[in-house]
Amino acid sequence: MVGIIGHSLFHDLIFFSSNIFVARVDEALRVKEKCPNALSMLGSLELKNDEWVKAKETFRVANEAMGGNDSYASSCLGNWNYFAALRNEKRSSKLEATHLEKAKELYKNVPKLASGTTYARIPDVWINMGHVYFAQGYFMSVVKMVGMSSFSSSIFAICLCF
Repeated sequence: MVGIIGHSLFHDLIFFSSNIFVARVDEALRVKEKCPNALSMLGSLELKNDEWVKAKETFRVANEAMGGNDSYASSCLGNWNYFAALRNEKRSSKLEATHLEKAKELYKNVPKLASGTTYARIPDVWINMGHVYFAQGYFMSVVKMVGMSSFSSSIFAICLCF
């Protein structure tokens, strides 16, 4: 009984926190309709709620709000394409390959967009590129991407290949 009550309270807390987060994002969008940060957060929430098409459009609008130069929104669009390629539904190998190539293209552009910002130094982009290369079977490129991130341990890089 305690486990069930604890789980229920935990679920209520998560739901409550999520509602507060959504309210804050909505508030930010009321102040600035095309706020790229708020739109990117909203897109992440939409992805979490399995609203894929809606999330892609939200990330696209966030990126366009910065003239197509928003490094975080571009990274989110790359993530969207990567996850779309690996979804469990039946998919064609051509569609999977298209999504992986688009993810790779978006990830490659992020460091250029983020140059001089804190985001450029975050290793996530390199790790994400490594995931794409891994899905495509380019294992030596995985090692290179991991080496470019702060996770440059050769043991970690080798383990990724197996």
